[in-house]
Amino acid sequence: MSFADYIKSAWKNEKSGGGRGKSLTILIFLGLYLFLTMNSITDSVGKAVDRVIDIPAGRTLIANDNNKGEIYEKMREEMKEENRIEEVYRYVSGQSIQVSDIREGAMVYLTAQTYSQAMQEYLCDGEKPEEGEILLPKYMYGFNDEQYLDGGKFVGKTVTVRVTDYNEKETEFSFLVSGTYDNVYAVTGNDTVFLAQEDAIKIMETAGEGKKSKMLQDMKDSGDYDATHYFGYENQYRCAVVVKNTEDISEIQEKYADLKLHTQADTMHNTIKETFEILRLCANGIMLLLFITALVDIMIMTVHDIRKRKWEMALYQVQGYTKGQITGILLLEYCGKILRGIAVALILCILTIITGNWLITHKLSMEFSMIHLKFAMCYFWYSIALAGILLTGGLYRIHSELGKMDLINILKGE
Repeated sequence: MSFADYIKSAWKNEKSGGGRGKSLTILIFLGLYLFLTMNSITDSVGKAVDRVIDIPAGRTLIANDNNKGEIYEKMREEMKEENRIEEVYRYVSGQSIQVSDIREGAMVYLTAQTYSQAMQEYLCDGEKPEEGEILLPKYMYGFNDEQYLDGGKFVGKTVTVRVTDYNEKETEFSFLVSGTYDNVYAVTGNDTVFLAQEDAIKIMETAGEGKKSKMLQDMKDSGDYDATHYFGYENQYRCAVVVKNTEDISEIQEKYADLKLHTQADTMHNTIKETFEILRLCANGIMLLLFITALVDIMIMTVHDIRKRKWEMALYQVQGYTKGQITGILLLEYCGKILRGIAVALILCILTIITGNWLITHKLSMEFSMIHLKFAMCYFWYSIALAGILLTGGLYRIHSELGKMDLINILKGE
């Protein structure tokens, strides 16, 4: 009996079998759809999160300093021979500024930060900022009706930066736009600009003018003269250490424990990754339950199916088919049901991933564009292996059940 004859017989039986074995196909489909989809999505999100953790913000440790930069000088001296350290610099972050000449007829509110050499790999247009220069984000979204405003169009132009202090006095600075950086992959949002170290400190000190006067006035108004109750009334001078590898962060913190280094990035990214890992475990748990149910189903179905179709099996043997060949025909029937479930699960999984990428691109904010969902092919081969286990279980039950039957005597009515 040729393989084509096996296929022909199995296909004929499948067409005449009505809804026989639908439960197996549905179980395979549901289990593998969850398995393929959640594992592919979790892998894609995990890679994006790993990329985020490796950005400069994820490798930066902060220490408090004073206005003379003494801690900064101490850190530079102690760490100059440390090959795990990429850079030490005076750190300014989140300083609110207003910038004109970007959006016509309006000031744009941005935040200024000290430029570090670790940002070099994210440069898009132009060069890093020197004194008197400013580095803009490449993708300035949310400032107009377009998808984003290209910061590259301002390279080589001068912008005015306005800073308001605690006395409500406005001071203006002029900066030349030296270039842009990829704010999506650097995960800095759409409003972070970078300045040279001394410029960033100057902006911070200018914005902090009048802080002590305000504290004294608040003390007078409240009658509370305990200075410890007034946080943030002095400029927060800080310095930063950029570690080459995130794996070394804990050791660096322990080695320089006296500096009380703390991370700049929060644990949000790890939380995202952990959440998707939990979803992966849940999906795989459900898939495992469905797989066990499918295995039990194919065991029961084969016994019930063979006993119900014993006359058909007997006719096969009368036509010259051996029990092994009859087993092969039945096995191909079940294989068709399993492959049908796999095919539907595969198609819907790919459609889900395509839809997910469309939603990320068109419906979510631009920060999410660094996530690109991909179908993980390795999980498809795991699916084929699971199908093989099911077929092996089916083969065992078919062979065992046929071995108990005397098909010729069945036709004789014995």
